[in-house]
Amino acid sequence: MKLMLLSLILGIGTALGGGGQEGLEEKMTYSPEMRQKAEAGDAEAQYELGVAYCRGNGIGKDLDEAVKWYEKSGEQGNDKAQCNLGIHRYKGEGGKRDLAQAVKWLLQAAKRGNAKAQLWLGRCYYKGEGLPQSDQEAIKWWTKSADQGNFEAAMYLKSMK
Repeated sequence: MKLMLLSLILGIGTALGGGGQEGLEEKMTYSPEMRQKAEAGDAEAQYELGVAYCRGNGIGKDLDEAVKWYEKSGEQGNDKAQCNLGIHRYKGEGGKRDLAQAVKWLLQAAKRGNAKAQLWLGRCYYKGEGLPQSDQEAIKWWTKSADQGNFEAAMYLKSMK
């Protein structure tokens, strides 16, 4: 029964996008200044431009462009961009599905303390996608995420008990 509940929760979470920064990201709207900063190498502006392309905020929705800008920002250590890039690689959005790349980016962001990345990394461990299946590792990452207030991670942990 617990396994069925956890599977249902995991499915719902994946369908919803996996909680985190969606409210903040909705407010990131494209501007010429944003692009100018991003093209000049500003990691935060690159992340914001990726969000604008991902959401279609003030510019046409283009997941390939979103992934391109997330990668530029993520390579500079922006954990939000790393997390989003990992999720896009996991889902196969803005390119083909690549679980090895998904785990690479999610792990970098999770180690930087990104609660959303910790949630998704826990999912990867739980499902054995992109790395060996491990309930222990899933619990470890979900605990870190839940400790930062991530409700979805807390629900996964509760269903594991």
